[in-house]
Amino acid sequence: MGTDNPKRKILFVKAQAEKFSERLEKINDSENYFADLAALESEPRPSFELLVENLARIISDTQRKVDFFAEHKNLVANVVSTWAAWSDSYKAFKTSLHEELIAACRDDGIDEEIFAAWYDDWQKKRFAIEQRFLPLVEFAIKGNLFDALEDVLKTLQEYKASVDKFYLHERKNIYQKFAFQAGGDSQEKFETESELYKLVEKFQRNLQTIIFSRDKTEERIFLLRWAEPLLNLSIDEISNFIREKELDAISEEVLTQFAELRRKNFATYLADSKAYSEAVQKREKEFNALIFKMRKDLRKS
Repeated sequence: MGTDNPKRKILFVKAQAEKFSERLEKINDSENYFADLAALESEPRPSFELLVENLARIISDTQRKVDFFAEHKNLVANVVSTWAAWSDSYKAFKTSLHEELIAACRDDGIDEEIFAAWYDDWQKKRFAIEQRFLPLVEFAIKGNLFDALEDVLKTLQEYKASVDKFYLHERKNIYQKFAFQAGGDSQEKFETESELYKLVEKFQRNLQTIIFSRDKTEERIFLLRWAEPLLNLSIDEISNFIREKELDAISEEVLTQFAELRRKNFATYLADSKAYSEAVQKREKEFNALIFKMRKDLRKS
């Protein structure tokens, strides 16, 4: 609960008060009593009222934390245990899952340079998922989503597991499909991000059920904005890939359409579950249509 922190702050004030008292005692014995007392009085210091008000705030803030914990002990315990599990999972990602990917790729004769790049991509997406944990908890401990926090974390966990599964078991199949084709690296990248986009679409649909079960608009908007960085992962990745590779076959118009796709504002549909669902489906179709167009243009070139 961090109760040592307010104790430290109060003791610091006490120590300064004692020093002030010691200075007064020295002034009382000073031959320059008036001058020394006037000098002490002229030094900047808070009013007694502000000092007491601030000390009261320190104590009341701590009391609110204690009260929250007493009232929501199970919630806090679940968050702590879930965070511990996520930490263990990330350690496994950096060790055993990494080793599993290396072993599987070496068995199939895939060069280290290639599967190292896959792991880098996997790591970016995994870290983006990890970054969603703390904002969700911070929002919850302010009094939101108490009865839905576990469901949201479960949905995020399922998405994380699907991304892990993709890189461990499906990524190399896409590589092998395009390894010996002209322009295969670009086709491979587009198919990879297309498959990953399907995973985030499933995450969005699962989250949609939770979003529209909430009565508070604030909670709906938070969940939407909270998920947005994940929803845009594949769009950003493709846009960056096209620019970095300077693919002449991909027009600037396509890049503009991807940018427009990224700017889709789902918040305007938060009052209507059906309209929201239709907007998600439309975005999905537009994404797939852009992927198809790019792959078609690449084949022509």
